[in-house]
Amino acid sequence: MTDLRLDGQSIAITGALGDIGSAIAHEVLRLGADAMIIDLAAEADAQGLLEPFRGHGPEVRYAQADVRDLAQVEAALAAVPNLTGVVGNAGIGIMAPFLDMTPRIWSDQIDTNLTGCFNTGLAAARRLAGKGGSVVFTSSWIGSVPWPGMAAYCASKGGLEMLMKVMARDLADLGIRVNAVAPGIVNAGAARKVAEENPEFAAVMGQVIPLGGLGAPEQVAHAVAFLMSDASTYMTGSVLTVDGGCSLFKYEADDSGT
Repeated sequence: MTDLRLDGQSIAITGALGDIGSAIAHEVLRLGADAMIIDLAAEADAQGLLEPFRGHGPEVRYAQADVRDLAQVEAALAAVPNLTGVVGNAGIGIMAPFLDMTPRIWSDQIDTNLTGCFNTGLAAARRLAGKGGSVVFTSSWIGSVPWPGMAAYCASKGGLEMLMKVMARDLADLGIRVNAVAPGIVNAGAARKVAEENPEFAAVMGQVIPLGGLGAPEQVAHAVAFLMSDASTYMTGSVLTVDGGCSLFKYEADDSGT
């Protein structure tokens, strides 16, 4: 089996100051890749958040960019010498019952989660077209499962998965692989806050997720690193689900069937 290492790679990660993005950045650095950390914060404001990335050995750079703006993404990727891979991870989620949806709630999520990944993918493909490389998007298990109160988010992630597949077909001849990771309910962001404030939620998650409990950001990062590595060179157009089995819908609290 191929050792999972990323030595010699130079990988850019959008949304890299969030919980999952940070875990991905740490993982690619741990495996030997240089990393470009891309996020919305100005570099001066992000210095404290960047400290944990220092001292890993590989080089760490930072670029401020809004993924909704193609020119900003292109500028960030242009600052990466010898770019070999891009992780399109930036995203937001806003819960609202469908009748309470507004055009703003819709457009905010579509613009960031879908158009932002289009911009990231296009900028990445333009940089990688002459030499090949890998693009990995962060999707979601509810990109293919309708979830109440998450119409815009589900639509954005479902659209992202189709975008990924079309990119994979169009770019294969250029040596560019395109895949996605679909996390389940991760102990990060809003889910972590709910779990911390509502122990009953955490207990229910332990019962209904077959592998028990919320996922860790690091588990998502392991999957991203795999898709960036030589261990996955025959994979493109794939959605790698990392959800502890929650999409299997285990509603029972035990195995009695009750």
